[in-house]
Amino acid sequence: MDDESKALSELRPLKAIDDSFKKIIISKSYGKSWTDSSGILRLGIMDFLLDESGLDE
Repeated sequence: MDDESKALSELRPLKAIDDSFKKIIISKSYGKSWTDSSGILRLGIMDFLLDESGLDE
């Protein structure tokens, strides 16, 4: 999500859902996975495909 407006439009539906399910965004970017202040886990595509424990964070 290179553009800030694109990021906001992609995150809005996830933030609107108030449940206990894990919310995950998978992007083509590289880097360390992290969880934002809303509890949404962000993973790079390579971590998602190659790291079996990537979703456990």
